[in-house]
Amino acid sequence: MKKSRMTLQKLLVILFMLALFVVTPVLATESALPLLSKDQINQIADKDTMFITHFSQDPLSKVIAATVVVKNDNHGSDATTNIINGVGIEISFSSKVAPYNYSASQSYNGGLNFSNTDFNKYCDTLTAGFDVIGSTAMCNDSSYRFIGGTISSSNNNNRLEIAPGGTAEIARFYFMPQNGEALDLEMFSYQILNYSQLPDLGLIKLATWFGYGTNFLVPNKSIVIESDTYCINPDAFKLHIERPKPDVSANNTTKRINNYDSTTMEWSDSINGPFFANEPAEGFGNTLRTVFVRVKGDSGYSGNDPLYGDYKKYVDSPLVPVSFFNQGGEGDYTLYFVPEFTTTLPGEFVYVDLMLKSTVNYWQVMADITFDPDILECDYSYLAGHVAAYQIVAPGRIRVWSFPAYNIIVGIPCNPPVHISKLKFNTTEAFANSGSPTQVTINYGQVNAPGNLKANQIPPTVIGPPAVILLPPSY
Repeated sequence: MKKSRMTLQKLLVILFMLALFVVTPVLATESALPLLSKDQINQIADKDTMFITHFSQDPLSKVIAATVVVKNDNHGSDATTNIINGVGIEISFSSKVAPYNYSASQSYNGGLNFSNTDFNKYCDTLTAGFDVIGSTAMCNDSSYRFIGGTISSSNNNNRLEIAPGGTAEIARFYFMPQNGEALDLEMFSYQILNYSQLPDLGLIKLATWFGYGTNFLVPNKSIVIESDTYCINPDAFKLHIERPKPDVSANNTTKRINNYDSTTMEWSDSINGPFFANEPAEGFGNTLRTVFVRVKGDSGYSGNDPLYGDYKKYVDSPLVPVSFFNQGGEGDYTLYFVPEFTTTLPGEFVYVDLMLKSTVNYWQVMADITFDPDILECDYSYLAGHVAAYQIVAPGRIRVWSFPAYNIIVGIPCNPPVHISKLKFNTTEAFANSGSPTQVTINYGQVNAPGNLKANQIPPTVIGPPAVILLPPSY
């Protein structure tokens, strides 16, 4: 009996000691906007911060690219830089499309797959320092159709800083239509997939979110875990479907836009608008003029989702520049640029070819060319002719000469068109800050006809439209 009493006493002591070490669980803490970092110094998100998946389709290959971005859309006086070091991504899709391995030209049609390596085949990460991919999952069969995971940095020093008005591209997924279908609003959606559905998933939920450290902006409380600080804002999570580029061009005879449809399209003289549905009654005039045409997107969101609400919409197509100019008559010399339009990022090089065409021979050509020296830095990589020259006249102004033949009596033909020079332009960071297109313009040109032509046979020189350099479309 004494032994039993001692055993009971020891047990009570042990239970008492264990009770001293019981740890109360750390519960998740809800925060209001703006959501700040744990140290309350940096801002992660405010009411204007958005998580957007932007879908666009290549018209030839039909490949659909889904670019995941976080956007700091606050342009006001109270605008603050946002910081993040991780995102969660979930994209659900219909049976019309499949995740696509771009490098191997292969679609994924299979069951649940939790391989981070396989996930990487269907997704490109776009942010340096976001080097940890985890909790990935994808499926494309009758049970589920989705792809997702987390992309984050291995340490807080690799955080993304998104300035007011700025956008950070996080990842790009690829999809292929099963039967060449055109991209539409019903192909993609957001969901929250829980642990019971995906028991091998490393997270409690697979969903859209972003954050810094253990502080997160989420669409719903159900995806947070203990010790998280979270802010619920489903309105921040959007899905955009890009309208396809319009197939339009300039009709330099009627001075109107070929294939223009005022019910679905709009145009402007500036990339920044204002935009108009109807063409001018008198057309676009007889002077050099470049207008920008797009297919209109939706004015508001739709979806009526119980979690995300109205979160999907069609957005405007990329702009298509349309240039009007006097094409001249039969036999006239025409100096012009190829390509007329180029899209590039700041810091990248753009090559513009100066061309000459006519049904009449020539023996000398000179072009005076201007551009914005704050936006473009110019050089050349090719000059045609037996004798050729490139001269910097002033900042933002150059001249190119070409003497293609020693025989000035006969000259040489420029039909088909001849390549006079290849100009190399570097776009500066000021290009991004401008938010607008820039252009290279033939200020004036002079073409000398061969000596066997009489004065009344020498054709005039017609100047083609400027070469327009565009920024990629913003999200």
